[in-house]
Formats: sequence, C-alpha cells, structure tokens
Amino acid sequence: MAHKVSLDALPAVIIADIQNDTAPHQADPLLKDLPRRGWTIVHRRPYTNTHQEAQIMSSVFVPWDLQPTQTTMMSGLEPQRPSDPIPVTSDVFSDLVEAVRFAIDSGVQPTRISQGSSGSYFSRNKQGKTVGVFKPKNEEPYGSLNPKWTKWIHRHMFPCFFGRSCLIPNLGYLSEAAASLVDRRLGTCIVPYTDIVHLASPAFHYDYLDRRSSTRPPKIGSFQCFLEGYKDATVFLRDHPLPAYPSEEDQPSSVWGGCLGQQPEAIDLEASKHTDTFQWTLRLQEQFKHEFEQLVVLDYFVRNTDRGLDNWMIKYCSNPPHLHIAAIDNGLAFPYKHPDQWRSYPYGWLALPDALVSQPFSEAARRQFLPLLTDPVWWHSTLEQLRAMFMLDSDFDERMFSNQMAVLKGQGYNLVRALKDPSASPLSLVAMERLVIPLEEILIEFDSHLLYQRPQQQTQQQTQQQTQTQTQLSSLGLLKPPKRIRPKRSSSFDVHRASEEETPWKDRVRSRMSLDLGRSKKKFRLRAFGSDGEDNDEDDDEESQATLVMETIEVVKSRTYFTCW
Repeated sequence: MAHKVSLDALPAVIIADIQNDTAPHQADPLLKDLPRRGWTIVHRRPYTNTHQEAQIMSSVFVPWDLQPTQTTMMSGLEPQRPSDPIPVTSDVFSDLVEAVRFAIDSGVQPTRISQGSSGSYFSRNKQGKTVGVFKPKNEEPYGSLNPKWTKWIHRHMFPCFFGRSCLIPNLGYLSEAAASLVDRRLGTCIVPYTDIVHLASPAFHYDYLDRRSSTRPPKIGSFQCFLEGYKDATVFLRDHPLPAYPSEEDQPSSVWGGCLGQQPEAIDLEASKHTDTFQWTLRLQEQFKHEFEQLVVLDYFVRNTDRGLDNWMIKYCSNPPHLHIAAIDNGLAFPYKHPDQWRSYPYGWLALPDALVSQPFSEAARRQFLPLLTDPVWWHSTLEQLRAMFMLDSDFDERMFSNQMAVLKGQGYNLVRALKDPSASPLSLVAMERLVIPLEEILIEFDSHLLYQRPQQQTQQQTQQQTQTQTQLSSLGLLKPPKRIRPKRSSSFDVHRASEEETPWKDRVRSRMSLDLGRSKKKFRLRAFGSDGEDNDEDDDEESQATLVMETIEVVKSRTYFTCW
C-alpha cells in the first residue's frame, strides 16, 4: 500500500507541475494517469477540516512585481491624498465607548434613529454630544426585537419581498465591523472606525421581562464612530455638480448623469484662487477621483449589496482645498454567495457620470492595491482576523464563513485582473464574470521511481523553444496579448471549463462524485513471495500519498431577472 508523506517530503516535480499549470484537473480514482505522469489526483473535495488551520499548498494569488509603467491616460497633476480625519486608534475608540457607558449611567441615554429598517441609536457622551452609532444584533431587520413595526409587517406578511437571499440573517453588525477591518487592511481609510461592543440602556428595545427587571442585559452590536462635517453624496453632488473632463466635453455622459447635474467644463486652478466658494478645479477633480477609487475597491471587495448614493458621504476642507469620502452603512456586505435569481443589487456609484466610472484606474491605485491583493501572506493574515471577528457571534457556522471568504477571494481576484489591465475602469470591473475561490482538499498519489524517469531534459528544451518563439512573435508584433490576466497557478479557470465541455456528461458526473468510492476499489496485481513467506514486491515502497489544500477558481453562472437597488 502507498504510505503517507508530509508536504516537506513532496517531490519538487509535483510542485513544479502545480505551479506551471500542468497538473491534472480531474480526479483519477483508478490511477490510470499514474504510469504516464508519475503522479495523479486520487480525489478532490471541499476542505472541511475545521479543527486545524489549513496549510495552503498552492494559491491563485502570486506576488506582483512592482515595475515602472507608462500611462498616457493620467493627468499631469498627481493626486495627493491629504491626511484623513477618519482613522481612529483602538485606544481612542475604547475611550469613546467608555464615555458612552458613563453617560448612560449618568442618565444621558442614546436616541433611536428613525430612518432605516433596523434599530440603531445615536450614542452620546455626558455632555450630550453624539460620538457614535450603535446597532444591536437582535434589533436588525431579521432580529427578534426589531422595533420598527412596519418591518415586522413586511417580514411576516410579505416574506418573498423581504431581505436578501445572498446574506446571512442577523449578521449586519459583524458586516459593519468587518468592513472597517478590511478598510484598515487595504489602507483605503474611508470607513469610520467600527468594532463589536456590548451596551445596555433603557432606550434600547427589550422584551417584556427585561423591561420589568431593574437591570437591562447588555446587547452585542456594532459601534461606529460618528462623523462631523460630512454631507450625503446626493446632497453634495446636487449642490456641486461634477464637471465634464476637458477631453470628454463632446462625449455623452452617463444615463444617470443628469440626475446629479453636470457642469460644461472644469475650472482652471489659477482662476479659483481669487474666490472663497467651492469650485471644481483640475487638482480637486484628480483628488476626488482618487478618493472615489478607494470607495470602488472597498465596495467591490466586500461585495456591498446596499451601496446607494445616500449612504456614502463627502466632506470639503478649504485649507488647503481637498475632499474626503466616507463609507457608512456597510451592514449588507460579505454575502455567502453572489446575488442571483431575482435581484442583482448593483452599486449606487454606477449612477455617477462617465468622467468617473468609465475612466481607467489611476496608476496610484494600482501601486496601492496590487502589492496587497497579490500577497498570499496578506491574504492569510486578513482572513485570520476576519475569522476571529466572525467567531464572536454565537451562531458562527464554519461552512457559511468559508463560503463568504470564497466570494471575498473571488472579488479580490477580479480586482487584481482589473488593476493589471491599464485600460480597465470601475465600469469594466463590475462587468467581469463572477468568481468564487473555495479551498479544496486534494489527495495525490505518486511513484518516486516513475517521477525520476520523466524526460526532464526534453521538457526543458520544449519550454526554451516555446519561449524563443513567443519572443520572436512579440518582437514582430504578431503575438496578441492574452484576454485574461491570471497567475500561473490559476489552472481551473479556463482549462477546466474547456475540458468539461469536451468530456461526456457521464464522465463529468463520475468525476464529481464523492471520491471515497474510488478509494474502496482495490488495485489488484501479482505479488511475489519468497520461500520464507516475505513479500518481495518492492514497487509498493515507491508509491506514496500526500494531502494538499489548494485554491480553485469557479465561475458563477446565474440568471438575473430584475436589477434592484
């Protein structure tokens, strides 16, 4: 029988095949491919081991090499991001929460916010100043203590038109805190500091028995720092319509551009120095575009299903003139599957003029996000921090969390593809096919004797010849660039789909079955025994098995019937 080996003892030939996209894409329970290749995949299944940390053997994210590129679409004015007032340290955040608790004990109670579908509260300090917004878990739209009676009727009388099927119910408070965590990890710095806290106040909505008791039990929820001086994007852009870029005066604007207003041309920088009112200078447009790209990347990464024009804000500072963007109400993000069937939940910022959504991403955005999103170490640390945060919930489910992270990694993979394309814009980013990247547990079996007999020299010569041919074609301009930008290891993206179309349906069903059935099939062969009864068959000693955890790319195909905001 084949014996188990650790990852450290795995032959380098197998590792090279996986990294060079020459590994088999389907399971081979009968080991038919073993004599030809020297190793094969016995079975593959979703990774479900929740007791120990997964050691990913191969990731689809390959570190990006920072190289100077030339972009002709960038303006001569380099956008410089000023110091942002949003970031708050954990110590300052803890002081704010303690001030709210002290104010509650002193009789200054939070006030309920009338807007929205859940019970959320303006939290104040002892002086009566609003310092944060608290959203309890059990007062969310699906919560048992939701104080909005209209939502109670909506939920019980019209369940088919209530909620979002792609989201896990009663996890909006975790989504708020997780969006703030991802915001800090990406360096976008547009989400007010948010974390999970426990608060108790008579102003909160309790059941009958808790209201009768002398002390109220604390509620778990998200606490978000309050922002001052910001306006809703709809109000700000209505009062100060975005101008058309000088190069796009004759081009038609977005279909929704008229709703937000649009000025005929931009104002020169020197002409605006003699006035105190707000004016869209060229430098201010470039700086706002850079801030807007932060919002686009964050919303797409966490797949925010509730980003309208009324839940992100803009602040103007006059000395020196610059703008800040803030993203609030992130409780409907981190879906466990992509939106499908009845509602698609598009991003609200797609309604902005083409001067923003149709322009390619700036070089500054590429240099900011590509080193992070292509770093496997960054991904590992981010996912572990998200896991620790989601495990604070009493209803934590490992399988659902894995599905959420699979969608998150699929969004990140599309971001990498778009940022590597010099002509990609936010509009083309949202038009990409939807992906999920789950973890798979793969059992491979290899024969060391057959691996050593592989014609390595011939393979190297073929690789050199292909490289020389591609170099010659590139110099002559005959080699077309690939349509998709993907790392070397992302083998299951196009090749796997093409192989499935060519394979008969019976073979596809058989390959997708639980491969534990294949393990029960024994491999019969003649064995030689000596006169003393000892086994003289030495071939079994050459066969070994190893279990790997790999990231695989899957394309989500679904039909959307309605596009609802």
